[in-house]
This record gives sequence, C-alpha cells and structure tokens, in this order.
Amino acid sequence: MGMFWSDKTEAPTPRRREEARKQGLVPRSAELTGTLVLLAGAVLGLLLFPSWLRSLNAAMSALLVNGDWTPLAKDVLVKPLLFIASLMLVAFLVGAIQTRFLFTLYPLRFDWQKVNPVSGFKRMFSVMTFWDGLRAVLKAALVGYVGFVTVRAGWNAVLATSTMDVQTGTNTLGSVGLSLLWRCAIVLLVLSAIDYAIQWWRVERNLRMTRQEVKDELKQTEGDPNVKAQLRRRYRQLVMHRQIQRVKEATVVVTNPTHYAVALRYDPKTLPAPQVIAKGSDWMAKRIVQEAQKHGVPIVQNAPLAQALMKVNIGAFIPPELYQAAAEVLAYVFRITGRAKEVLGEA
Repeated sequence: MGMFWSDKTEAPTPRRREEARKQGLVPRSAELTGTLVLLAGAVLGLLLFPSWLRSLNAAMSALLVNGDWTPLAKDVLVKPLLFIASLMLVAFLVGAIQTRFLFTLYPLRFDWQKVNPVSGFKRMFSVMTFWDGLRAVLKAALVGYVGFVTVRAGWNAVLATSTMDVQTGTNTLGSVGLSLLWRCAIVLLVLSAIDYAIQWWRVERNLRMTRQEVKDELKQTEGDPNVKAQLRRRYRQLVMHRQIQRVKEATVVVTNPTHYAVALRYDPKTLPAPQVIAKGSDWMAKRIVQEAQKHGVPIVQNAPLAQALMKVNIGAFIPPELYQAAAEVLAYVFRITGRAKEVLGEA
C-alpha cells in the first residue's frame, strides 16, 4: 500500500531518470518477450516445417539407399540449431527494444536488501507480487477457455478426419490448430500489453521524488561546477547566435581589420545615435564579417574606431566622443549606398 500512500508526489527529474537507467531501472516485461518469442517460433515453424519435412524425407531416403549420413545430420542438427538461434535473436531484440538497447551489470551486484528477510516479506505482499499471481491465473484461465471453445467448435471436423484421406485430414487438423494458435496468441498479446503497462507504471512510481529530494537535487545541480560551466557556455553560444542574426540589420560593420568587428545600426528617423548591435574579436569577428558579406552590409576598415567601439556594450548607443569618427564612416557608407541625399534631407 506504500506505493499508493506516499509522499513522493513529484515527477522524476531528468537526472533521476538518467541515474535509474544506469542502474537498469527501466520498464520491461518478460511476459511480452516470452509471448513474442512464442509467436515467432510458431510463424517460423509454419513457414519452415513443410520444406524441412520434405528435406528430412529426402535425407532418410539417401541414408537408406546410399548410406549417406550428411543430409540427415544437416536436417536433424543444423536446421534446428538455426531455428533456436533465430528465436534467441528475437528474444534479444524484443528485450533490447523495451530497454532502448540498455546494457548494464548493475542489477547483478550484491545487495543486502535482496537477502533481508524484512524486505523479502514486504515484497511478498507488494502490488507487483499480487499482479504476478493474478497474471498467471488469468493466463491459465483465458488460454484454457479459448482453447476449449476453439477445440469444441472444431471437434466434429477433427472426428471426421478418420474418414478422410491423409492430405485432407492433415489440412483439417492444421486449420483447427491454426485457429487455436492465433486465438491463444491474441489472448497472450493482450495480457502482455497489460503487463508492460503495469511494469511501466511500477517504474514511474519508483522514480517519483519527494519535494525535498527535488530541492536537494536542484541545489546539487546548481552547485556543480561542470553544470555551471556548461550553462555559461550555452549562454555565450546563444548570445553569439543572436548577435550574428542581427548583423543583417546593421548599417555598417567597422573592422580592425582582422581582430575586431563591430556592427553599427543607424537610422536618423528612429535612432538618436548609432547603436552597437554586434561585436566580437578573432573568430567572432570573422563570423560577423562573413554574415555582413552574406547580406550585403558595407564593411569599413577603421582600426581606432573599431577598438573604441569594442568598449561599448551591445545594444547601447555610442558615446558622444565617437560621434565624429562614426559620422565620417556613416557618411562614406551613405554615399556609396546612395542614401546620402536621403540622410541629408532628413538632417
């Protein structure tokens, strides 16, 4: 009942899920694996048995006529081994898909709780133990009922095979057998799906956290130098990305020419002074220049002005002491872009 009445009310954090996965705590259903392996075996058997039977008859004939054991050994040993290997591969793939190809030896470690009689007593009366017992009862009851109904419906046909030729009788028995197989398979698949859903619910319930656990983990995460460094790196990347995106809005890019690059935006209609919208040195300067070239933004080399503009914060207007130098650059840009008359008219 502790699974229902618990103070673990908070959804698990990504870190909690990652740690649980490392420990092998992921939803998986052995019932689903067994059912799919059984179905795979049935399908492979139906597909391969006729040809295997024919080759076995030919191998027996070769043994009786020529005394050759090779074909018989191949049919008796090699083909069954390949069949078993195929089923093992199916079991591996089903389990791997359920766990998203997780491989860990953590569950194999020695745990005192596994031999603790108190913990064992609690597990005996847990919800999952109750479900395991109920599942076994349901499987036996439902499969038995479906088998009984199917056989009873086809019983007259089975009895009639005594008056049929061998091929017709074999086909009749095969038809009843296939009907029984697929009906039981549907029952097993439904039970397996329910079992997987319950296993998923069990894992989710075990992963839930108390509010205090969430707070403690948040403190640990925030205090982790690696996490802080990663957050700072992501922030810098985000800032640089936004700057690069704004270069296309620039009126001019002033360069050092190679070490610094500063993008200025100026519109006499809306801005009181030129505004720094992007800046950077070395690699970032190259990216700003590349983006300016991409969008046709004029690039002017002016080392003293570029060095002075590097001290201005992004988004800020340039200080008055830089008005004269910036005005000369902007005048040049307006002249080569044909906006000189427009600006002078506004002035």
